[in-house]
Amino acid sequence: MSVTEVKADIFRKVEGIEDPTTLEDINTWIEDYTNNKIIGYRIDGTPITAEEFAKQSDEASERIRNGHYYTIEQLRNRLRK
Repeated sequence: MSVTEVKADIFRKVEGIEDPTTLEDINTWIEDYTNNKIIGYRIDGTPITAEEFAKQSDEASERIRNGHYYTIEQLRNRLRK
């Protein structure tokens, strides 16, 4: 399906929804996605924004540069205990 076809399909489906709560939920999801640049979700369903992901990535890189990490062998040894 092309982007245009997917959009048309979504519009048709939304047009058929009469429940105001569901429509508000859809609208909130679209606003969150658009405004916060949501790039994924945690297992519990909470969103992860691009900004949050970049911050976490920078923090992880800093920990690695400072030597705060485990090698594969160290992890294997920890799991065997």
